[in-house]
Amino acid sequence: MTARLTPLGVMLLALLREGDMHPYEMRRLLLERHDDRLVPTTTGAVYNAVSRLEAEHLVVELGVDRDGRRPERTTYRLTEAGTEAVTAWVRHNLDTIGRPAEFRVALAESHNLPLEEVIALLTRRRATLATLAAEQRAGLDKAGTRGVPALFLLEIERDQHLLEADLTWLDGLLDRLRGHEIDWLHAVVGSGRAVAGRAQPDSAHHGPAPRHTAHPDSAPSGSSRPDSSHPDSMDSVPADSPAADDTTHIDTARSDAARQDDASNTPRESVPE
Repeated sequence: MTARLTPLGVMLLALLREGDMHPYEMRRLLLERHDDRLVPTTTGAVYNAVSRLEAEHLVVELGVDRDGRRPERTTYRLTEAGTEAVTAWVRHNLDTIGRPAEFRVALAESHNLPLEEVIALLTRRRATLATLAAEQRAGLDKAGTRGVPALFLLEIERDQHLLEADLTWLDGLLDRLRGHEIDWLHAVVGSGRAVAGRAQPDSAHHGPAPRHTAHPDSAPSGSSRPDSSHPDSMDSVPADSPAADDTTHIDTARSDAARQDDASNTPRESVPE
C-alpha cells in the first residue's frame, strides 16, 4: 500500500484524519499551511489525488452539497484502510535514505505516529547517515592523499558538509524529543476535534485550522490562498481537463535550504580514487 501512495496523497489522507472535508477545503488548508513547499497543490493535482484515493478505498464519499451559488462539492471521509495507510507510509519513509521528498513529508506528518516510534525511526536514520558521512569523509581524505585536485571534489565536499549539518540537526531534534520538549499530537490526531494548539476555523469554512504558523518571510496572505467563491473548486474540474492533468511539482518555489535538505539525504557514490 505504501508504494502506491504519493506524498500528496499522504498529506490529503492526513488532513482527513482531522475531519471530513471536500477537496477544495483540502487544497485551501495545504495552501494556508504552506504545504505547497512539499507537494503539488494545483486544483487538478488535488482533484486527481482524491480520485485515486477513493479508487483505492482509502477515502469514501459522504455526499454532495452546494452553498449558495458556489459549485457543488463532494465531501469525503477517511476509511480505516486510509488511516492505516498514513501511518504505514510515514513509518516507511521516516528512516529511508535517498528519498528526500518523501522524507520531508514523512517528517511533516510524523505526529501521526507515537513519539517512541518516531524517536526509534529517526535514531535509525541518524545511524545510517553517520555511516555515510564517515565513508565519504574517508574517501575525501584518500582522494587528498592521492593528490586528486580539489577542483574535482567541490561538490562532494559540499555534500559532506550537508550530511554533517543534517546529523547535527538530528542530534538536536532527538534530544528535544527524548526530553519531551516538543508536545506530541499523536493522541489527538484523528479524534474528530481540533488538534491542541490550533486556532478554531472561521465561520466561512468547515475544515480544521492551520497546522502551523506561516514563516514570517512567506508570501502575504491572499497571494496563494484561493478565493472560496471562485468557480474552480475541486468538484468543478472535469477529469479530462488540462487542469486535472497538471501535477507539476513546484520545485521552483522551493528554498535553497530545501534543496540542501535533498542533497544531504541522497547517498553518494564513491569518491573518485
